Amino acid sequence: MTIKMASLSMALVVSAALMPVEASTNKTPHYEPCPAEFHAVAMPRTATLCQRFESQEPATMVFYSSAPQQTLIEHYKTAYPGLKVRSTFQGRTLLTADNNAVRVIVSPDSEGSQVDMMVNSQNLSATSK
Repeated sequence: MTIKMASLSMALVVSAALMPVEASTNKTPHYEPCPAEFHAVAMPRTATLCQRFESQEPATMVFYSSAPQQTLIEHYKTAYPGLKVRSTFQGRTLLTADNNAVRVIVSPDSEGSQVDMMVNSQNLSATSK
């Protein structure tokens, strides 16, 4: 096996290990109705195609929104005042709270945006609304 093939094989093994069980066994992702809040963080009304990967802390969810990236960034800065833009890399914007209770990544996606969220509600009370 060449080094390139060995690296590819290792990458596939690592990717498979990180996938949620339902994603690795189903060919179609499981979407659910988007909640009004995700662990005390208000969701935008335009959120659709929600996928929860972990309900227990740290809780994670990804969704699509027809809203532009900047609109969603402003939504989260308003909905959770402790969030600040920490970095932008390859079009993706990372917002985090100082205590890392909430992390949000907003990425451009087609005619809208994709949002990845991680919430550790044990830290929420320190900077929430």
